[in-house]
Amino acid sequence: MKSLQQSLALGMTMPVYIFCGNDAYLMEQALHQLSEVVNPGGNPWNQEIMRGDEHEILDVIDAVQSAGFFTDKKLVIVRDAVWLRPRRKKAADHAENEPDGGDKKQLEQLIQYVRDPNPATVLVMTVDGNVNRASRLVKAVASSGRIVEFRAPKGAEREQWLANYLRAAGKTVEPGLCAYLSLMCGDGVAALKSEADKLILYCASQTLIRQEDAEAVVSRSSLAGVFELTDLVVAKKAAAAVDVLRRLLIQGEAPQALVGMLSHQYRTTIAAKDMLQRGFRSPEIASKLGINPYFAKKCVALSRTLDYRQLMRILDILLLADLDGKNGKGDAAQLLELAILKICAL
Repeated sequence: MKSLQQSLALGMTMPVYIFCGNDAYLMEQALHQLSEVVNPGGNPWNQEIMRGDEHEILDVIDAVQSAGFFTDKKLVIVRDAVWLRPRRKKAADHAENEPDGGDKKQLEQLIQYVRDPNPATVLVMTVDGNVNRASRLVKAVASSGRIVEFRAPKGAEREQWLANYLRAAGKTVEPGLCAYLSLMCGDGVAALKSEADKLILYCASQTLIRQEDAEAVVSRSSLAGVFELTDLVVAKKAAAAVDVLRRLLIQGEAPQALVGMLSHQYRTTIAAKDMLQRGFRSPEIASKLGINPYFAKKCVALSRTLDYRQLMRILDILLLADLDGKNGKGDAAQLLELAILKICAL
């Protein structure tokens, strides 16, 4: 993706692209940037947008073979190019690697076009998710054009995106704030941008964004509720913990998912406790365990409150609640609530 941005910044384009991946926001940004390079005036005569699930492949071939008006290049975008999707394997068709979604004769014509594309046209075919790398069409694009994957950033890359975005808006942040935002926001760049934009507006009159600013305005993920729930359990505030649990359930969180998140936090706390005793510090623990720094700090703080016996007992209680729910020995939500009360009573 970075190489695409660099080439477009220099005004360089390829005749054929495949845009694929799971981050729609990044893909749309790239399409906009490509359009600015190929069709800077936004002339509708020099840009054609089609849908792969509504148009035949021959329609696409006709579009890319026709020239634009008073321009060096014409841009043709095919959204949801169904013929690029990985084929579902069939018992009697293991050798077939070509994608579904188009007549084979038409598909062959598109492959031939891609091998010798019109230099006056830029064709972009997009697909949500992966493409069939074994297909002849994808191989042809890889040879004569470019395949660009748009993947939602993870971990440190996700935090760096946030830091750069806030810096571009003229904001500085307290240490650890980007780690907190990354953990609390939903997946994908669109979710990060949405929460960052709210925070920028909330802090319009100040340059520095503080932790309390983020806690006041950012929509928190279910993991934030788990942190709150764990804090209340450790403080043995059973009634408040049950209230938080019921709120999470009302918000649509599945009991099994909450058990999993709680168990993950306590397992990570055991690992953090062990590493603390061996002289590691919180940033090192986050790096070694491959977890978000904010999450690491929470686990380190929790590890100083509970001993190994308590932590193992808590995991046993959560495991029993999970197994009982899966085996039909009670309502999963009620079993989890009972487990929370047992943990508070330790």
